[in-house]
Parts: sequence; structure tokens; C-alpha cells
Amino acid sequence: MGIECCDVCDDPTGNAGRGEGSIFVVRNGKEIGPLCDVCSGDFSCSQCGEIAIELHEGYCLDCTTQNQEELDTHNYTYTHWHQLSSAGREKAIKRGYT
Repeated sequence: MGIECCDVCDDPTGNAGRGEGSIFVVRNGKEIGPLCDVCSGDFSCSQCGEIAIELHEGYCLDCTTQNQEELDTHNYTYTHWHQLSSAGREKAIKRGYT
């Protein structure tokens, strides 16, 4: 059995094949791999650092979902605040509006 080499830089990966620790990713519908530890960093989520099979604008699906939920919450809160009357804002401040 030969030494598994990185598909990007051709250095040994230190792994033994699919299912044995080898890293494969999909970009633009094409599978890339196996990857060494150094090259696999190019396929990591820019937020959490985890290697992701697919990235969405540089983020893994979990981080993309979390970021969208936070953005939606921010947008809702911002819109809600600006729709309040002055009296409504005063009441919200007294309640500890967040």
C-alpha cells in the first residue's frame, strides 16, 4: 500500500484513506482530497475553524444558520424599536428593553 498524498500540495497526509481520517471536501460540485492538515485549513469555516464539506460564503452551515438567526433578531429588534412611539420607547426603557 502506498503513502496517501495531499491532492493540493502532494505532501503525505498521514492518513490511510477514506474512512481512516482522510479529509475530503466538495467545492463547486467537485470533490477535492485527500488533503493534508495544512491544506485542509483552506477549507475551514472562517468563524469556528472546523473543516466543512461545503462552505457558504466562507462559513459552515451551522455558523451560517447561527449568523442568519442573529441578523434576523437584530433586524426585528431594530425595526420594532423604530416603530415605537416616544411613550412606547420610554416604557420599553423602563422595562429594560433588549
